[in-house]
Amino acid sequence: MGLAVTLAVLPLGRITQIVRTAMLEQLRELYIVTARSKGLPEFWVVTRHALKNAGVQIVTMSGWELGRMIAGYTIAIEAVFGLPGIGSLIVDAIGQQDFPLIQAITFVIAICIVFLNILIDLSYPLFNPRVKFK
Repeated sequence: MGLAVTLAVLPLGRITQIVRTAMLEQLRELYIVTARSKGLPEFWVVTRHALKNAGVQIVTMSGWELGRMIAGYTIAIEAVFGLPGIGSLIVDAIGQQDFPLIQAITFVIAICIVFLNILIDLSYPLFNPRVKFK
């Protein structure tokens, strides 16, 4: 539990900034003014229209932060708190100069980040109907 909270603190601030900025941009758009003038409830305007269109930026930034957590923050936090995991394994491998293990862990982390980026790219049409894959 403590590891999850510690990992989430720094990215949470950045993601909150991105959500705020994206929502402020979307709420100034003409289609939001049109939706409000049609008499839609504010909840619908914000959730169905503005948040959905701001989703691309939010998902992109969240994926980037998740990649940073996997690749960097976890290693540092596991080393500081002495927790077992891939972070402490790579720190031990560096200390023992076990280069094949360092390369394998780096490769696994890189594959996870590439897979995460593919999933993020494939999710874009859910948030923006103008994005289509051919």
